[in-house]
Amino acid sequence: MPTPLHLHLRGKTVLLTGGTGFLGKVIVERLLRCAPDIGCIYLLIRTKREAAAPSIPALTRFETEVLTSPAFDALARAHGDRWAAFARDKIIPISGDVSEPRLGLEDGEYTVLTSRVDIIINGAASVVFDAPINDAFLHNTRSVQHVAEFARDCRHAVLMHVSTAFVAGQQTGRILETALARDILSGEIEAIEQIVSSVAAEAKAEQWDQRAIRARLVEAGMTRARSLGWHDSYTYTKALGEMMLARHRGDVPTTIVRPTIIESSLRDPAPGWLENLNVCDPLFVEFGRGRMPDFPVGLDTVYDMVPVDFVANAMLAMLPLVAESPAISYYAVGSGALNPLTGARIYEFAHDYFTRDPMLDRRGRAITMPQFTFPTHERFREMYAGEERRSTTMKRLLYLADLYETYMKVGTIFDTANTQRLLDDVDEPQRAGFDFDVRRLDWRSYIQDVHIPGLRRHVLREGARAAAEVRSHG
Repeated sequence: MPTPLHLHLRGKTVLLTGGTGFLGKVIVERLLRCAPDIGCIYLLIRTKREAAAPSIPALTRFETEVLTSPAFDALARAHGDRWAAFARDKIIPISGDVSEPRLGLEDGEYTVLTSRVDIIINGAASVVFDAPINDAFLHNTRSVQHVAEFARDCRHAVLMHVSTAFVAGQQTGRILETALARDILSGEIEAIEQIVSSVAAEAKAEQWDQRAIRARLVEAGMTRARSLGWHDSYTYTKALGEMMLARHRGDVPTTIVRPTIIESSLRDPAPGWLENLNVCDPLFVEFGRGRMPDFPVGLDTVYDMVPVDFVANAMLAMLPLVAESPAISYYAVGSGALNPLTGARIYEFAHDYFTRDPMLDRRGRAITMPQFTFPTHERFREMYAGEERRSTTMKRLLYLADLYETYMKVGTIFDTANTQRLLDDVDEPQRAGFDFDVRRLDWRSYIQDVHIPGLRRHVLREGARAAAEVRSHG
């Protein structure tokens, strides 16, 4: 690392979008821990909810969703009684929305921020694979334009944008850390506008309710995405977001970070920490609960997972380098190129784990693990299509199989040479507490000792439920 991170960030002002999310919280924790002399972190927090729900002030969301998160427990212990004052001094929540022009900021706030911000980290996105196409486009594409325009208005800011490695779509082989091969943004903006307009006209003619409209927009988005070679609406609109960024950033120094499948932390802020069911987690849960008799897992497919703290650490390591090149720099953060994890190994590790430490059914009996036959996607649908109407569980499994179908078939390896060179520049003393070396990941230990226990503890909250049952029967 050319400049030690704590020196590079000393006195700097950061604007972070998406800071209330899973990765965002870890980025905040890492910034405060690794660079305690940072000037401040402006946390752009969306305060407008759905039409039927009241707005929640930015400060309230900060206090209830960020400051009290278990992601900051270790940091709070380290600071002791000074933690709350330190956090409130370093983190400034502001009400805004990247999906709106000028980030939804008041004129005075916009002027203050553009004059002060040194670093913009754009982590805001809709990470739902099958969101309605209008929502996915707004939050993953149009919002990038608004962030880029804000960056251009800043006096001296650099921009780091969080994308995804899967913008490569269903390409096979080794995917390099370079710009996307084609720019189809203009045509796709028109296509999406046409889709939304057509659905609106059809809905009016047929008198659809909001649920039917949403379902049609989801279907249309998925169809459009897959017809162009992407997996789903998420990867399609994230790819369009990269094109939007290239078009609107001007000469702002810019880095695009492309993580693969982000899962629970290996070490920081705590082993196994996560908030919700991420990409692979519904499959672990259904399997552990005995509700998955089989599944079309690609045995030889590389499932490129990476712990969330590795992504945050790599991003922080990139910060001193963002301004070095006038061109956009690209970094993929993943494990498949250096330490591949196949579907066969994931199944082996999960089956072994739940056999030794099973989940319990409603009567408190250990759930027995099934032996998969690993059918193809087509065969899996044939085997259980008849149960789709009778079983909510099987309907969900068939839905997950359809959603993940292209991910399980594609043979893609994401090259991480740029990120590896970045790691090589981190000296050994810093690397101990600032690690993102995927070569040293022991996948069996991570899945069995860290990830699944973390999933059960933090998301399924098994311990909390057990304690509640004891209290209720005490």
